[in-house]
Amino acid sequence: MMWVYDFLEDVIKNPKKYNVHPDSVPELRKILRALLRLSLGRTKSKQDDGKDFRNKSLEPDQHIYRARNDKAQKKEDSKFNLMRHTYNGVGYWCPYDLLGLFLASMGPAPFGATKRSFYLPLTAVYGRWCSAIAGPPRGVGEHPCIFQCTWARRINQQDRFFLGASLGGYNFNPEQTGTWEKEMKMGRFNLVKKNLMIDWGFETSPSREQNGLVGTRFGNCGETYPFIAIKKNISLQDTCYGLALSVSYINKPEYDDKQRGDIWKNLWNPCPNCTHLVTVLAWNFANFQKDLGKAGAPR
Repeated sequence: MMWVYDFLEDVIKNPKKYNVHPDSVPELRKILRALLRLSLGRTKSKQDDGKDFRNKSLEPDQHIYRARNDKAQKKEDSKFNLMRHTYNGVGYWCPYDLLGLFLASMGPAPFGATKRSFYLPLTAVYGRWCSAIAGPPRGVGEHPCIFQCTWARRINQQDRFFLGASLGGYNFNPEQTGTWEKEMKMGRFNLVKKNLMIDWGFETSPSREQNGLVGTRFGNCGETYPFIAIKKNISLQDTCYGLALSVSYINKPEYDDKQRGDIWKNLWNPCPNCTHLVTVLAWNFANFQKDLGKAGAPR
C-alpha cells in the first residue's frame, strides 16, 4: 500500500520528473490530502491519514466523506449526511474517485497512446491501487466492481483521459446507518442528473426497465466521473473512447496482455445505463466496445 502514497507524494515533490505542469501541483496537493484522510492512509503518519475514514464520532467506519445527520430522529433516517470535496465544479467523496482524479490531473496521455498500449494498462494499475488504499481486508465495504477510463482523441494534440470507479467503500447496514445507502446513491445519481442532463428519476433507469429492482440506478457505474469530466473538457472535434474493466482481475499476479488473458477477458461492454449516456452525449457506441483494439494483442 505504501508505494501508492509514495508515488503520489513524489509527483507533488518532483512534478518535472512526471511531466506534470507546476501550475497543477497545488490542486494535486489538495486532492492527495482529501484522499489520505478518506483512505487507509500511511500506517505511521502523524498527519490526518484515515481521519475521515475511521472516526469514533462517525461510526461505523466508511471510506466516504460524511457528517453526522443531526436531524435524524428515527432509526430509519440516514445516520450521515454526504459531504463533498469540490474540484472543477464536481463533488467527490470517495478515495477511489479521488485517486482517479489525481492520476488524470497529472496531465494528458502520451502522444500515440492507444487502448492496448496505455489506457488498458493504466486502468488495470488504477484498479490495483484502489484495492490497496481502501476496502478489504483492512478497510470497509467491497472494492468497486468496475474501473473505467474514458479518453478524448484530439486533433494534433495529446489525448485527455479520466478515470473512475463504481460505487464502493461504504458500510450500509440499515440497523446501524438507516437510509445511508440511499443517501450515497442519490448523491451519485444527482451528479449524473446535473451534469449529463438525463431525463430519468432516481428509481428509474434503462437497466431497471430491463432487469427490475435488481437493475442499477444512474450514478452507480464507473463511468460516472469520467463521462462528466470528459463532457466538461472536450470540443466538438474530439472523438471519445472508453473501456470498463471488471474487478475480477485484481488478484492476478501479473498483467496479462494475451487475448485470452485475465485483462481482456474482464473487459465489459457498456451497461444499458451507460449505453443511454453514450447516446445522449452523441458519442460513437462502437468506440466503447470491449473488443476494440484487441486484435493486436498476442493470442
